[in-house]
Amino acid sequence: MDNFWIMCAASVVGTIGFGMIYQMKPKRLPVVAVGGFIACAVFLISRQLGAGMFAANLIASFISGLYSVICARVIKAPVIVFLTPSLIPLVPGGYLFLAIRSLTASDYKAFYDNVVSTAVVAFGISAGIICSSVVGKLILYKKNKKSGAR
Repeated sequence: MDNFWIMCAASVVGTIGFGMIYQMKPKRLPVVAVGGFIACAVFLISRQLGAGMFAANLIASFISGLYSVICARVIKAPVIVFLTPSLIPLVPGGYLFLAIRSLTASDYKAFYDNVVSTAVVAFGISAGIICSSVVGKLILYKKNKKSGAR
């Protein structure tokens, strides 16, 4: 937890950078920056509380997904606009890099371990996205059902 604020600040910068590379509207950059912070903070807190890589990424992407659904409703934009940049801090680039480096060094055990770690993280992120999407749809369905709208 010593590097908590540094890691969260780096994730905010990375999230803003990703948004700028993909020419996101400048008024949306602070919103996705908060999303990147939330994803990183939830991941780090989950890991500190003893969650494994899969669970920590699932929880972080789930919370980030719910945040993105809320932002999409408030700002009236597609969820993907907020979700994709917010999840950038969770992408397992380090494991993928180590896997390729191990492969080129013919260290097949390390390659296998890093590929498995990459897959675990990727599945955790995708499972969190799916769960937040389902919960978001259920909430909207119930809200629309109460109001009589379709």
